[in-house]
Amino acid sequence: MAKFISCKKSVEIRGDGDTLPIPAGYIGSVPDWVEKHWYFNALCKDGTITAIVSTKDADLEAADAAAKAKAEAAEKSAEKKRAIDEAKATAKAAAEAKATEEGLDVTATKKLIKKMTDAAVKEVSQQFA
Repeated sequence: MAKFISCKKSVEIRGDGDTLPIPAGYIGSVPDWVEKHWYFNALCKDGTITAIVSTKDADLEAADAAAKAKAEAAEKSAEKKRAIDEAKATAKAAAEAKATEEGLDVTATKKLIKKMTDAAVKEVSQQFA
């Protein structure tokens, strides 16, 4: 399969009896033998030629699938964070109400809040596992 390239300067690649002139501003494909040539690789490294790795539909579909999976993972992570934040707020309010009802001091109230928020975070985390 020929590689698709974009060339900034006019170059000529010679190898094994074959010669390929590439004009400045060329955008198109080159034969397979060219992409194995040392000069072509050097031109790619210095930026004179930009080569596209693949134009296969399967590769594009795989890249789309990977991007979609990454987006879904980010969405699930954001949803989990929202659920944890909500659970923490609910647990804190419940703990403060319970502490007030039982007449707990500040230290005991803080311990109760921590205990209840930790339990809420653990429960939500298990739901998303």
